[in-house]
Amino acid sequence: MAACRAAIQRDSADADAYDGLAAGLAGLGRYEEALAAWRVFARLKPDDFGGHHNAGLMLEFLQRFAESLPAFERALPLAESVRDQQTAAWHIGVAHSHLGRPGEALRWFREAAALDSTDASAWSYAGVMAVRMGRPGEAVSYWRRALGADPDYFDKVQAGERTMFQRALAAAGDQPPARVERLGLVPALRGK
Repeated sequence: MAACRAAIQRDSADADAYDGLAAGLAGLGRYEEALAAWRVFARLKPDDFGGHHNAGLMLEFLQRFAESLPAFERALPLAESVRDQQTAAWHIGVAHSHLGRPGEALRWFREAAALDSTDASAWSYAGVMAVRMGRPGEAVSYWRRALGADPDYFDKVQAGERTMFQRALAAAGDQPPARVERLGLVPALRGK
């Protein structure tokens, strides 16, 4: 980090130095300082996915979800890989969830799951949102997809999520896995 600070002293427009400094600060759990550095990086390189996305992550870690949402939304059209798109979509879902918008969160988790159907967490979060919306059968279908991606998924989560699944299963009965389908929330990759 000292080298990054020195580089910034020499050239206050050295975006890469801000990026390195922010990464170092984030690694130390100094999220507010990392956020400030990634905001400078994003200002210097406004078309770079990483600056906006990482600023969103810092805001998420700080539980400032209303602020994290626009950062992830700015990052999304700048993604250069499906993995980046999937990650941004998932975090947009997280923000909506914490802002008390289960319907919007569900849409984004479904989109993230469609971008990477092997992501058990995206399917599972969709299940949680469906339960919050009083749709147990739909929730079971998402959890069935999560278990298809990772048969040991429920061994890795908190007891509350397993309980949610069991209650939804008892209420709705077994369901086939949800269909994998894009909802059109994520734009085409840049340059594609």
